Amino acid sequence: MINLVFSIAAGIGGGAFQIRGDDIVSVSYGPKIEVFCDMEIIPGLTYSIGLSGGIAEASTRSFAYVYIEEEDTTELVPISGVFGERFEFIQGNLSLLWFPVSYRLKPYLSGRIGLVYWRFTGDGKVVRSLTRNEFERINLSLGSGVGLSYEFSNFVFYIGVLSDFIFSVDNDWEGGFGVADDNEYTVGVQVKIARRF
Repeated sequence: MINLVFSIAAGIGGGAFQIRGDDIVSVSYGPKIEVFCDMEIIPGLTYSIGLSGGIAEASTRSFAYVYIEEEDTTELVPISGVFGERFEFIQGNLSLLWFPVSYRLKPYLSGRIGLVYWRFTGDGKVVRSLTRNEFERINLSLGSGVGLSYEFSNFVFYIGVLSDFIFSVDNDWEGGFGVADDNEYTVGVQVKIARRF
């Protein structure tokens, strides 16, 4: 028989993240912040709703084709370019944290699903691909992480590493980001603190 509990906590967190992918160049770590609310009903399982955002220096590569007309023939010639100076995102997510042991200091595994608004900017503006489309979208994301939590008084302290896979591919070489576009993902570390009510 499972003994049900009901516990709610709200907190803030921060850390560093990096955007990665086959088209990403000039990457570096950037700051990330988060606000969240945790709810525990079944011991060892915590549901979390969070909103996070971050900025990191990064550029993206775009591939496309141009039409070259010579006499009676038309050829498609591939071209490429690198765009942007910064990657910016805001993400809302629903997470599930599993704590396999019930101690004051305990490890956890997490999984999450979310929506990510992201963009690449340069000179304060959203940059465009070679196909003249803005590098700005809202996409689905799936993530996972591992970490440790420590409970003291009415507070819970978390430290962990996590990654989010962003389903951002758009290979339409006229209406999207160009040919050979790939999905991106983030990796990072985070520290969070929450107060139980």
